[in-house]
Amino acid sequence: MKHASVHQKGHYIWLEATVRAIRDRQTQEILEMQASSRDITKRKQVEEEQRAIAVDNARLYK
Repeated sequence: MKHASVHQKGHYIWLEATVRAIRDRQTQEILEMQASSRDITKRKQVEEEQRAIAVDNARLYK
């Protein structure tokens, strides 16, 4: 899951989060949930720059 979040300093950052269930091997009952997230702000910025370049190129080479 990817989403924008407000940093404690007030600006927005992009996060990628994953969650998984830890189950009992015999009963398959969920014992706990593990979650992790990472900052992907720079990746999102690069993706946006690449999109902008592609749009500019499309306009130039019509």
